[in-house]
Amino acid sequence: MSPVWNQLRKRLKLYKKKKSILETLGHKAIKEKQARALLQCVSYLTDNISFFGLFLSTGSLEHLDRIYNKIESGHVQMYDYLEQQSAPRECAMAMHRFIRTHKISILPERALNLLCARNFGIPQRLVALDALNLLQHESSGMRWQFARAYLLMMQQLTLRGYLTPHEIRIVISPYLAVPAMFPGRSSLHNVASKSAALLEMFLNAHLLDDPQTLSAELAKETVKFRLRWRRMNPP
Repeated sequence: MSPVWNQLRKRLKLYKKKKSILETLGHKAIKEKQARALLQCVSYLTDNISFFGLFLSTGSLEHLDRIYNKIESGHVQMYDYLEQQSAPRECAMAMHRFIRTHKISILPERALNLLCARNFGIPQRLVALDALNLLQHESSGMRWQFARAYLLMMQQLTLRGYLTPHEIRIVISPYLAVPAMFPGRSSLHNVASKSAALLEMFLNAHLLDDPQTLSAELAKETVKFRLRWRRMNPP
């Protein structure tokens, strides 16, 4: 392949990325109507977060495919359609399939790199707060709206999902989110560490609506870590 053709391909890829409403690692840009359909899916799932089997069971494959195609086409009345179909499980699976298929990056690159790094000895809450702070400062517009909505949905899934009156709570939301949160990366690599950091992100996602408190909590955790490090590593 000629150097000229390679350069044209790079420019085309960059042009598509600039046009994409959501950050992606794939070649296909996400249109605004698709992003809004995804937001409506998140809103619908948040309202039905206690539905048993959410993100675990596929439900009807026929309904799943229909919902996926509705997201793909950017259906304007997505929330109303989902309410009529009464298909939370299918919606959850279709949404995650769309995110994975299009390699949508919910978090900014630096936040993903932080979560994927070998953060041995660093408290997961500190890692999570740092990632949330990066999201706060490096995302805007629809990318910010979708990331915020997704993380708050996962917070509700963590706190309220799956339980029936006789069940013991087992938190699996981070493991369910790993394939969607780390596009184009090996989801199984260092999955325990990623899931632990994601759990802390979900539990602290509400701080995205309170930047001052988020900054204060990050500063407090940083000071605590530095003091502990000095005690463990005296000069």
